[in-house]
Amino acid sequence: MRVREGPSQISLPPDQRRTNVEGVFEVALAIRGDVEGREVTLVGDVLTTGATEGDAVLALERAGASGVLVVTFARALPGRTRIL
Repeated sequence: MRVREGPSQISLPPDQRRTNVEGVFEVALAIRGDVEGREVTLVGDVLTTGATEGDAVLALERAGASGVLVVTFARALPGRTRIL
């Protein structure tokens, strides 16, 4: 779960996106037992730089997940701003 809010990622360049999401996710104590020793699938909507997903993976690993698979429905291409 998100433990702090930060500015929107939309207008930030990749390096600032990574800094912006550092430490924003933490697995709630109430479900740590459900995560520990298990493989977890993290589902997202759009992968841009991977900064958000990366921080969420770290939080799951800190909570004891034995592995994390990240699945997204779309991938933003660098340098592309037009939506088809």
